[in-house]
Amino acid sequence: MAQLFGPMKEGTASSSVIHIKDMEAKVFKALLSFVYTDSFPEMYEEIMEENAMSEAAEEQGQEVEEVEDETGLQWLLDLLVAADRYDLQRLKFICEKQLSQRIGVSLVASVLALAEQHHCHGLKAACLKFIQAQSP
Repeated sequence: MAQLFGPMKEGTASSSVIHIKDMEAKVFKALLSFVYTDSFPEMYEEIMEENAMSEAAEEQGQEVEEVEDETGLQWLLDLLVAADRYDLQRLKFICEKQLSQRIGVSLVASVLALAEQHHCHGLKAACLKFIQAQSP
């Protein structure tokens, strides 16, 4: 509320531009898409636009699919943080659900930390369950 209405009150702001920092443009675009359409943004279209990462992965011998999965997970994590920041509970829940289905060994610790930080109880439980299943 402070970011959108605090310094931008009528008559007090010299400009009507609000600079959104700490968020990638594609994440904010997805956030706006959700606000205006009330449907989950198509993340795979966004990922496919990230050709530069795929090409770099091919050059390094890494699987393109693996890079797309990591890019998709990072996009979901960023969107979850944005949904929490702007208090879009439904979008936050959808992101939690999507992330819960995609937890992997390489990102489980960071996903768990993010779930704790943003009070995502379902995602935290899914991470703990995954860790327990991976433990001998």
